[in-house]
Amino acid sequence: MTKLITKLCCAFLLCCMFSSISQAQQWQILGSQSTDATPKPIGIIADSVLHISMAVSPQEVPYIAFVNTANDNKVSVMRYNAAGGWEAVGAAGISAGAAAATSIAIAAEGTPYLYYRDMTAANLSKGVVMKFNGTAWETVGNQATLQAEGATIDWPVIATNPEGIPFIAHRQTSHDTKPVNYRKFDAATGDWVSIGLFNWQNSNTPPEQHTIFFSNDGRLHWAGKDFSRSSVRIYSGEGEVWTRPGGTGNITTGANGATGTSHDNIPYLLYRESQAINRDNLTLWRFTGTGPLANGWELVGPANFSGNNVANANVAVTNDGTPLVAYETGGRSRAIMKSFNSTTNDWQNVAAPWGDTLSQGVADYTEMTKGPQGNIYVAFSDVALHGKPVVLQYKLGTTTSAAKELDKKADVQVYPNPSASSFRFTAAGKFSYTVYNNSGQVMERGQGMGESEFGTALRAGLYFVQLQTEVGNRTLKLLKQ
Repeated sequence: MTKLITKLCCAFLLCCMFSSISQAQQWQILGSQSTDATPKPIGIIADSVLHISMAVSPQEVPYIAFVNTANDNKVSVMRYNAAGGWEAVGAAGISAGAAAATSIAIAAEGTPYLYYRDMTAANLSKGVVMKFNGTAWETVGNQATLQAEGATIDWPVIATNPEGIPFIAHRQTSHDTKPVNYRKFDAATGDWVSIGLFNWQNSNTPPEQHTIFFSNDGRLHWAGKDFSRSSVRIYSGEGEVWTRPGGTGNITTGANGATGTSHDNIPYLLYRESQAINRDNLTLWRFTGTGPLANGWELVGPANFSGNNVANANVAVTNDGTPLVAYETGGRSRAIMKSFNSTTNDWQNVAAPWGDTLSQGVADYTEMTKGPQGNIYVAFSDVALHGKPVVLQYKLGTTTSAAKELDKKADVQVYPNPSASSFRFTAAGKFSYTVYNNSGQVMERGQGMGESEFGTALRAGLYFVQLQTEVGNRTLKLLKQ
């Protein structure tokens, strides 16, 4: 009996070891690394940095923006090249002077956009948007229209829509009645124009973490602190209408900032708890339209799963639908990544090649993003490396060509579209479908094989159908007349 128990324990340990090795082998250090038996990052530049942001181009090229303390706190942007190193995008120090709070986005055609908070005396705490024209960085549009007249900003964020148009959001620290502002670039006038009402937030809401992002169907989302709680809002694309998925109800009791993402047009909301007993502990929600809450949201795993006092939290969802979070552990300590296990309904640490943490020392400005091929990228400054920036790749994705092949095999067609009566779609093999309205509410579900008719009961308006087939998923826009 003792021998049997010993064998079982050994088998269990071996399984754990190989599982850990398998995960560790998915990590790749992007840039300079040590010559240890198990290599470790040594930083992509020799200087310490602040205010890191990151984006990945359509060609799966990671970019990183940061404030360089060795260059008068000016902003620099670098990208990873085919030779396995990092190169400057334009000149080092592209801002006019000291800067803070960077945000970078890459348009569909590959143009990098940068939004940062200017800290020069002449433009103190005003926003600046720039783009790289292939040779140098240049400002985008009339900078005076980036914020309300006389406003100062914090937490600048930028994203580009599928057509490559940049959108920005920031918290206006000097305009208490309008603490969050959203704008898009109007190429015809050169101005940054306001989109949607932005005074629905409580005037006492302090500057906190927030973000904007686009779902696959092209809708703009905002995730952040809404009054004293966290929330997701979706811009309708017209006029001044922002809607909450699931209606008007908030899903949290209190928050110290939030972030979010979208996967298969399902929004996710990651927030830090504000209640004293779980101060800055993480909870993740997603909107399915059929979740257990009355407004269709559901918890992803247990609430408050991270431990208290975390910072710089990020969320991403893998191509197979597995949520990941990356953050700095309690008291701004080391950076870690957790993966959601749907079988056990719990969060588990993702092993790094050199231990359970992504950073060797205390981390700061941790950022995580997903590339178009499904790979995950994490960047941070590592105090053990004197604040140098580190970028890691977690290799998960299929190649772009493979993704296109899946799309081709699915052979999905929807017709007529627009339609005044019903829609029909065809797909190879078995399929299931879900129809959402413009607020993210589920309007219809079904399944079939080969061909199906749907949408007869839908009222006139814009809808999105998410189709799951045996070889891949598709999301399509529908217009009911």
